[in-house]
Amino acid sequence: MKYCLKLFALALLLTATACSKTTDKKAPTAKPADATTLQREYSALRDTLDGRWAQMTASDDEKIFFQKRLLDEISYVPSADMGLVKRLQIANNRLKDRRYAQITMASDSIDAYDRAQEAVLLPLRELASKHADPVKRHIIGELVEAILLHDDRVVRYRGTYDQAARAYNLWLQAHQTQLPAAADAKPVPLFSLTGA
Repeated sequence: MKYCLKLFALALLLTATACSKTTDKKAPTAKPADATTLQREYSALRDTLDGRWAQMTASDDEKIFFQKRLLDEISYVPSADMGLVKRLQIANNRLKDRRYAQITMASDSIDAYDRAQEAVLLPLRELASKHADPVKRHIIGELVEAILLHDDRVVRYRGTYDQAARAYNLWLQAHQTQLPAAADAKPVPLFSLTGA
């Protein structure tokens, strides 16, 4: 019995010592990020944002180039409606100038550009379908496929750009005042209407 009491007393003493050690410890506090870490985060977010924008516009440029090539090919077809071909060539050549800008884009400028793109693409596809020939003019079909591939990428590239833009905007909200290099940075607009 004495042995059991000694064991119980020893266990009680060990428990009390363990509790006092844990209560003396303070919870770790989160350190504010240093300037180097903030600069690295800011640069990485900005690079990702600009990279996604460049990817999207490069694909759009390719689409415009392929539309130009397709119009050139159709212009060699004797039965093609040359009046329509000329109008579409002019409209296609203006597309890059009509494209929204990264920092100033708004839903109305995005919509206007999308309408301008459709005003070229829809009649161009119809024109191509009339003059495509898998033997004599197989290039027409290949160019249509290339155009549609880039057209389908628009939604995906806008989505990945918006992800990067949201991350960038949230970082600015949280840390802009802590990093002098980001003092003049502005939140960027998104393609989606849900905002940041």
